[in-house]
Amino acid sequence: MGVGYLCSPVSGNAKVAKAGKLLQVASGPKALYEEVEPFLQAMARRVMWVGEGELARVWKIAHNTMFGVIIQNLCEITVMAEKAGIPRHIFPGKHQRLGAGLHVHQVQNAHADQPYF
Repeated sequence: MGVGYLCSPVSGNAKVAKAGKLLQVASGPKALYEEVEPFLQAMARRVMWVGEGELARVWKIAHNTMFGVIIQNLCEITVMAEKAGIPRHIFPGKHQRLGAGLHVHQVQNAHADQPYF
């Protein structure tokens, strides 16, 4: 018999979790994932199986790194534009969509009281 194991991290902050909009990725035995998927669905907006073993852990690290790179690049580019004389509300634009569903205003408003540099 024994116990099955899935690796299943989530993506989303506390506000996202309270709204029931987490993204949950899972890896491990496919048959076990299919068995518990309804329970995972109850906790998240979207659930994905990414493969066997510890791939969900690797996915989470890659996902966080991707967002860090996007945010860092946005900050650097915005500072460059500001120093050249372009106001922050014009560039990059309040409603411009970034990769992976992230919007510029979400990044800018995260630390609006702090300078980017």
